Amino acid sequence: MQKGRRHMQGMTRMEENPGSLIKKANILIEKHLTSQVKVIFPDLTGTQFIIVYFLYEAEGTRVTQKDVADRFCLSHPTVRSIVKRLEASGWVAAHPLPEDRRQVRLSITDMGRRRMSVDGRRIADAMNGTNSLALKGFSPEEKSLLVSFLNRIIHTMRHADRAGTDT
Repeated sequence: MQKGRRHMQGMTRMEENPGSLIKKANILIEKHLTSQVKVIFPDLTGTQFIIVYFLYEAEGTRVTQKDVADRFCLSHPTVRSIVKRLEASGWVAAHPLPEDRRQVRLSITDMGRRRMSVDGRRIADAMNGTNSLALKGFSPEEKSLLVSFLNRIIHTMRHADRAGTDT
């Protein structure tokens, strides 16, 4: 990176901006995990895999499209599009709730459950390996602090988003 690049007065340089750094770390972690998951499930994108994995873990509980959108901070149209592709490929089933047909309940299919079960060890290795790589050189205390800080940021931003505030 060249020195002497323009810098807007009053703004933090991107290299020092926590939001930019979190975004950059997220992109790099997601790219790595996606490359690992592609070896196991070549037909799934990283986001599709995370949703299938979430439904696999949540089996036996009621999960709606709204739950998925809220959990992963995705828009409803984005979740609907992903769910349609997952339905078409046999990973997920979607059914309107009887009490409110506008709400759609999601569940993993038998095929999805079977594939997740068969490759469970490889999935765990991919996810744990990605996390280990991302946190390489961190002490247990640093890892705990990072998780705590990230949870605080997530809580603050969700609260601000709901309240319609920006500061």
